[in-house]
Amino acid sequence: MATPMLMPERLRLAAARCIVHGTPNWWSTDMTDEAEFREVNYFEQLLSSDNSGIATPEDAAHLLLLVAEAVDE
Repeated sequence: MATPMLMPERLRLAAARCIVHGTPNWWSTDMTDEAEFREVNYFEQLLSSDNSGIATPEDAAHLLLLVAEAVDE
């Protein structure tokens, strides 16, 4: 499980992995741990008012980077 100080960096790495592997599956166990999943899922629900969801690797990376920045603040 990631410590709060490491979580933003791990989320940035997960964003990069989404792009490199060409998958939007940021929630996969090899992408994030349970605490990171909860944090990103919380923000995803706040941000997707139109319920369009994550459809592309770029969408997933964008979400992960937004959450990393929010956690940093």
